Amino acid sequence: MESLVVYDSQFGNTKKLAEAIADGLCGLGSVRLLGLDRPPPKDLGTVDLLIVGGPTQLRRMSARMREFLDLLETKTASGMVAVTFDTRYRVPAAFSGSAARLIARKLRRVGIPGAGRGRAGRRLGEEPRRQPGPKSLVRNVT
Repeated sequence: MESLVVYDSQFGNTKKLAEAIADGLCGLGSVRLLGLDRPPPKDLGTVDLLIVGGPTQLRRMSARMREFLDLLETKTASGMVAVTFDTRYRVPAAFSGSAARLIARKLRRVGIPGAGRGRAGRRLGEEPRRQPGPKSLVRNVT
């Protein structure tokens, strides 16, 4: 499987997440990492899995990400499946917006199936927070 992880990062957070995703995919086949701090190639080559992510800025995707997505053509998308992710302030997407949703929408318009969004619900290296169950709520109230 040929995978391509495309990311845009302003402060390095999205880059760390993209690198972690690429490391996780290494055992499944060839993985390329493409940062948008340099001009992207005109042809992405053979890609089975496209993973695209960037920061949410002012409720939108970054300008470099928008430019990259505008260059994608339908012919590039044949046989490709995509997943998106974003980094943003730790608030619900309803308040902050979500670059992942906007990226997925653009990818679907180009004809890339499965352009769903991943969830970056916690910081790298942070243990997941447990949601209180009914028993713990009862104990806290009494």
